[in-house]
Amino acid sequence: MRAEKIELAKGATCRQALALFVQSATEQIVGNRSVVLETDDPEGAHQLRIGLRRLRSALRAFRPLMDTSATREMDQHARALARVIGELRDADVFIKDIYGPVAGIMKGHGGLPPLSEALTAHRIRKRDAARANLDGTHWSSLQLYLALWPRTLEEVTILDQPVAKFADHAIDAIWKKVAKSGQRVSDLEGDERHKMRKSLKKLRYTIEYFASLYKPADVKPFVRQLKKLQDVFGYVNDVVTAKQLDEISEEHCPESLPCQRAAGSVIGWHTAEAAHCWACAKKGWKDLEKTHRFWR
Repeated sequence: MRAEKIELAKGATCRQALALFVQSATEQIVGNRSVVLETDDPEGAHQLRIGLRRLRSALRAFRPLMDTSATREMDQHARALARVIGELRDADVFIKDIYGPVAGIMKGHGGLPPLSEALTAHRIRKRDAARANLDGTHWSSLQLYLALWPRTLEEVTILDQPVAKFADHAIDAIWKKVAKSGQRVSDLEGDERHKMRKSLKKLRYTIEYFASLYKPADVKPFVRQLKKLQDVFGYVNDVVTAKQLDEISEEHCPESLPCQRAAGSVIGWHTAEAAHCWACAKKGWKDLEKTHRFWR
């Protein structure tokens, strides 16, 4: 279940906008929770993680107006669920996007079958953990906060202001964080790359929420460049995460040197590809930076 496009009415208030944003994210979360619980479709975990991130992005965008213990606790429960769902999503990526392409090149390598079995066993374990959490305390608490959300909104009178002007400030606040990292993108390492990747995601989700307030012809070029840069950061992050293949192969195939060698070869191949991909980050940032910032 993918997120549907958000359409804000002319003259909408921050209260109306935030209610609509949370409702949209909630529908995506609830729908894809069922997919993860009832099927093995990897797209369910992917869309569920997006829904949880969209919920958190909405809460954080309006934090200057609504920073309560209830919203922070709701964010914490969503974050905890997103972490375990993210691990399931990573397990899916290991098989399809990390192992798959290299397996097609290394045909006949004796370590590939046991590595495939190890990755499959790893995914089963992560799926079991995800399902347990989706029936656990964090889910029950998040569900309660979402049920009480309309009453929570009623208590914050500052949300009655027009959303159009607030949207400019909300987008710009995240853009400044992105720009601070972007100015030295070539020098970013490890955690710094990870932080910029998360900031790019927050910027994307926030823009998607407020996009209907602006002219599509102004929004689309910026989002197009943003997506290109996100693709670079996303692949590089996947490769960093994929270094877990060493641990997975050792855990599930402790007696199989071919399996462990295959894991090392897969990681090595993607590490080289990621280095080549990262070389495009500077250009991607420059292209985004020079694109018209429609909210200003």
